[in-house]
Amino acid sequence: MRTTPNISNELEPIKKVLRDQFLPAITGQSFIPDKLQSIIALPTSLGGLGINNPCLMSNLEYNNSLYATNHLVESIVRQKLKYCNDPDSEKLEMRNIRGWC
Repeated sequence: MRTTPNISNELEPIKKVLRDQFLPAITGQSFIPDKLQSIIALPTSLGGLGINNPCLMSNLEYNNSLYATNHLVESIVRQKLKYCNDPDSEKLEMRNIRGWC
């Protein structure tokens, strides 16, 4: 979910299995009302089980991942590299311009 954008529709079968089979199996109820599903989705520290609806969470998780790794991606893209010959092994290596060559 964190690496692929706009996959809510593809996660519908998982949501259906969670709601129709998994949650009833662990709660002992044949039907899970929306209110109970909301309580189950709460973190354990708040009395839930932390089992979220994947369709609701996928875009949020993807955006969180983009935000959390944006500085790393920008650093990698901006990094200037050049090729240097290593005289010991005589193979071409790519090294960071800041101090290896």
